Amino acid sequence: MTGAARGGAPSRLRRLALPAALAALSAASAAAGFSVGSLWAGWALVALSLACACAFVLTARRGRRARRAALGLVAAAAALAAYLSTAPVDPSDLPRSMGTERGVRLGSGAQGSGGGSAGVGEAWYDSPDEAVWASLGKYEFLSEPLAEKEDDEFLSQVFFLDLGEEHGGILQFAVETMRKSEGKFSLPVPYKRYAHVDLNMYSAYHNHDFSDEAVAVAQYLNECFFASLVADGTGEDRFFKCFGVSRDPRIGELSILGERPDGVVEYGYGGQKYYFWYYHDPDFRRVLAEDPGFDFGGYTLAQVVEALEIEVPE
Repeated sequence: MTGAARGGAPSRLRRLALPAALAALSAASAAAGFSVGSLWAGWALVALSLACACAFVLTARRGRRARRAALGLVAAAAALAAYLSTAPVDPSDLPRSMGTERGVRLGSGAQGSGGGSAGVGEAWYDSPDEAVWASLGKYEFLSEPLAEKEDDEFLSQVFFLDLGEEHGGILQFAVETMRKSEGKFSLPVPYKRYAHVDLNMYSAYHNHDFSDEAVAVAQYLNECFFASLVADGTGEDRFFKCFGVSRDPRIGELSILGERPDGVVEYGYGGQKYYFWYYHDPDFRRVLAEDPGFDFGGYTLAQVVEALEIEVPE
């Protein structure tokens, strides 16, 4: 067997290795591009996928120049994807949508719903502590109640939670609303309302720069609007309808449509102080829904800041 014949197979394998690697990288980066939380990083990964596909075509041509062009194209696209995947993203102008007409079902809502009777199979407890423990006791850390408000039908309490490493080490303030009846307490619906202490802990946001407190407030309101749509008619959002978290004590001077928060709770955990702010019954969602210049079908946080006149002292 000649030397050329002996080297033929490895040579063909080497030629096939680069196209195969490019095809695999193209598929992987395309999949990641459609699942990554950062919009710009997503587009960069899709661009990397297209670059790999183009490089795959170039490698089909023989010659060092074609291979060098292919590798250079992939390297440039990879560098762009790496930069955009780690660079902070300004969230104020990213598109948002609530996917519902005007963002509110006018004429309905928890405030006028009434408590109604207990749901089928709904568990009842002798005390609020027992009800809350049944719901939240599985997590690594659960604080004492930090704030509460009640009427004849419902009791709402605020807690600080460390979900533990099993749940990604997420820290959050949770609002639990219990139905009251004949001295018993029950969690009326399985849906829980909460605010992560770091907005980037939400799966949809990665590397977003929420250092602008007004924009952060707008994003927390955005989360609350979604939660209120889910809770509509249940009574779950009767109290603490809008809330959020800050590490800045000046959040106590927050103003939304000229209104200060109904309360601000300071809580320390892991060497960090957090400030949980809340409004019990604001009209923010309805104000936006009735604003002809605002569309819940497509909007930005910057528009929320402007429309609701969100102000936080610098």
